[in-house]
Amino acid sequence: MQKQHISLLIFRANGAYVNCGIKWVTHSMLRAVNNMMLDMPAAIARKYYQDRLMRQIKRKKEKGKRKKTGKGWHTKKKYNLTRTLRKKTKNK
Repeated sequence: MQKQHISLLIFRANGAYVNCGIKWVTHSMLRAVNNMMLDMPAAIARKYYQDRLMRQIKRKKEKGKRKKTGKGWHTKKKYNLTRTLRKKTKNK
């Protein structure tokens, strides 16, 4: 247990304050608030970064759908062409 010191507050005394162990409580509360205030911008930045990545992926998929390129747009004709080209290069 910590010792608690009690000071009397006299109305006429300038700069007098009550010192009853509140200093460590205030310090720990301010430290917790400070850590929370540092964590909040980091979490917000992380969320914005992830949202931006998701938007970019979505745009790339939409662009691929419009141009008929990218994953999922290969037709059987293209697959057959690549197979025949591979077979020709293996035989040489």
